[in-house]
Amino acid sequence: MFDALRWIPSLNPARKRRGFGLNLHGPTIVTDAGAPIARRIFESWERLFSSSPPMLRLTGGWCEIVGSPGTGRYLKLRVRRDDAITQLRGLASLCRRVERGRGQRYLLHMGI
Repeated sequence: MFDALRWIPSLNPARKRRGFGLNLHGPTIVTDAGAPIARRIFESWERLFSSSPPMLRLTGGWCEIVGSPGTGRYLKLRVRRDDAITQLRGLASLCRRVERGRGQRYLLHMGI
């Protein structure tokens, strides 16, 4: 899922430059330029997950204990489908508000 988020045009206010995607460890601004793409991504995920079993089992990021080679593994995420769909609908709605804001609204992502 994270790969698709890299398609979203965004601003990195810490470095004062444009780019793509969301910063993991710092703020990201999504303006009306990136909001339509983000909205389509969230709506697509909502449609996809609506066909899933009630409990989603997703593969997360790669994790490894620092200083312990060979301990790495992918996180296994479990999420209730209906909760995920509710969150995705909310994100798509926020993106629509940014789109209609004529440059006066933006989304602020504060990292994870």
